[in-house]
Amino acid sequence: MKEKKEKLKDAYEHIRSLGKVHIQKEFADKIKCDERNLSSAFNGEGKYLTDNLFKRICKAFPDIFNIDYFLKNEGSMLKHNYQTVGDINNSTAVGVNVYGNDNCFQIAEQDIMRSIKFYQDLSEKQQQQIEKLLIIIENLSKK
Repeated sequence: MKEKKEKLKDAYEHIRSLGKVHIQKEFADKIKCDERNLSSAFNGEGKYLTDNLFKRICKAFPDIFNIDYFLKNEGSMLKHNYQTVGDINNSTAVGVNVYGNDNCFQIAEQDIMRSIKFYQDLSEKQQQQIEKLLIIIENLSKK
């Protein structure tokens, strides 16, 4: 069973992996929590690792997190729609960051596919712009 501090870090890393926040301040803003209190919670100070903190996280991200995991140690951190469902699989990334801290977070295949589609669309738009610029350059060089 994971400690509350680990659960908090896992939730934060998952939200970061989805691109919903990038830094702790953004996370604090999203969950409507004082940044200093959240920092104290990340440092493992028990009086800040409260059920209310986890309720705020689940309220801010209702489609992602399972409140029972945080409050009752039941089930998994992510709601069923972010778990393996039918042919939707999760990828798990495990590693050590530049500070030497272990990281482990899951990325739903749906999120990976959305990212791939976004970058494919972006690449196509860029290619179209390049083609237009080449035509403009060609026309200018003819003059």
